[in-house]
Amino acid sequence: MSIGTPLDSYLDRLTMHRVTLFALLGLILWALGLSLLNVLHYSALDIAGAAILAAAVGLSVNAVLARVLRATTNPQSTLITALLLALIVPIGLGGHWVFLAAASVAAVASKYMVTVDKQHLFNPAAVALVALALLFPDMAATWWVGTAAMLPGVVLFGAVVMLKTRRTGVVLTFLAVSLCISAAAEILDTGSVASAPGVWRLSLVQAALLFFALFMMTDPITIPSPRLTRNLYVGFLALLYTTPELRFLPLGFTPEQALCLGNVVSFLVRPKYRLSLPLKGKYRAGEDTWVFAFGRPQQRFAFAPGQFMEWTVPHAHPDGRGQRRYFTITSSPTEGDVSIAMRVPWGASSFKRALAALPEGSPVTATRLAGDFVLPKDLTRPLVFIGGGVGVAPFRSMAQHIVDKGIRCDIVLLYSCRKVEDVLFADTFAKAGCLGLRSVYLLTDREAAPAGWKGRAGRVTAEVIKEEAPDFKDRLFFLSGSQAMVQNMERVVRSLGVPRSRVRRDYFDGSVDG
Repeated sequence: MSIGTPLDSYLDRLTMHRVTLFALLGLILWALGLSLLNVLHYSALDIAGAAILAAAVGLSVNAVLARVLRATTNPQSTLITALLLALIVPIGLGGHWVFLAAASVAAVASKYMVTVDKQHLFNPAAVALVALALLFPDMAATWWVGTAAMLPGVVLFGAVVMLKTRRTGVVLTFLAVSLCISAAAEILDTGSVASAPGVWRLSLVQAALLFFALFMMTDPITIPSPRLTRNLYVGFLALLYTTPELRFLPLGFTPEQALCLGNVVSFLVRPKYRLSLPLKGKYRAGEDTWVFAFGRPQQRFAFAPGQFMEWTVPHAHPDGRGQRRYFTITSSPTEGDVSIAMRVPWGASSFKRALAALPEGSPVTATRLAGDFVLPKDLTRPLVFIGGGVGVAPFRSMAQHIVDKGIRCDIVLLYSCRKVEDVLFADTFAKAGCLGLRSVYLLTDREAAPAGWKGRAGRVTAEVIKEEAPDFKDRLFFLSGSQAMVQNMERVVRSLGVPRSRVRRDYFDGSVDG
């Protein structure tokens, strides 16, 4: 695979929480700079004080509740909520500080109290503001981040978060629906189509809409996963957000109220699995890659080949990446066990070290089944799978499902690894070969190719695709691997004239430890 851009490579080494935290810190610094330049009417002292107060109160309350309730916690998540509040709640002297401190307490408390099966129901910052609006009716959120001066910072740092969370489609859909509703309301109100562009300019220049779309709405915990359901949810949220523009409707929601109501709808349509799976065993699948097999849950559990879940391994002294991680289910729904695969190299994260040291029989919690990167129900259409390293995990699930179901298919698998010891699940792909899956292995380290190597050397290029799948224009492409690898492979595939609609993408959290 080609090497990603410096930004792609850097984002690959960071978790979503860390990227979001850095982006919000960047926005705070942006506001401080504007204040010092007298561009923003808030004082730099007030801005810094708000951020520090929200963070200090949030971390303190979080530490107390975590100790009392004996719960695991992620300080980065608490800091993200604190900075969101600091950018939304009015800042200044007097009662505003009390309101901000109370909002910080309520937001952190909601993470422990307003849950279903230990899963968040609401965005913590939004639900805190909605609850406190009942107690402080004269001090509602002002969304002061939504000023024209803050717009460049919101766009810059928000775009980084959007790239990391892979929510570009979500953000664009929300903005498009919101702007269309605003324009329609203005046209109905004035009777002039010419007024629509002015409404669009006003909506985009005032950064609150973009901040809501880029930082608040894209929370992976509260947004549904299936593409169609997600698009309907985003459209519904856009309608709620813009209801004040629809003056003929007896409705009117603040942004935080709209988000909370959207969270309720999202919860109702999301799969509600919370599984406690005992570790049955583990085995080395590659040089530094391990497969962990867990017993099948007692309750009914249905997933599609290629989906993923969030896995929690409580352990002492977790590092900055926390105790939870998303992993694709490597096994097929037809198999008895539920398995995942991951790299566990030297210097791995505390999560991976804890999982690797876990005794057999120990339970691991799996929640939030999600993912659209699944095996098509109709396999009469030819496919191309392109994967790198442990990124072939979803393809293993799909291939095993094909084998167990005896499904005929026409699939070309282009699997790139550095050396032959890194090749994973070759036996499963070989079995699927009898049903139409043709595996092509590529070693990127040409010097590491063993004598008599029958695969290819080098990276997956446009020429490789044309040679191995000459009918590529008729195929559907599935790309899986690190974010940088998938983005680069998408560029390669698109350069062949393959439309975006025939490219499916799946990323794993390609951090430093794998």
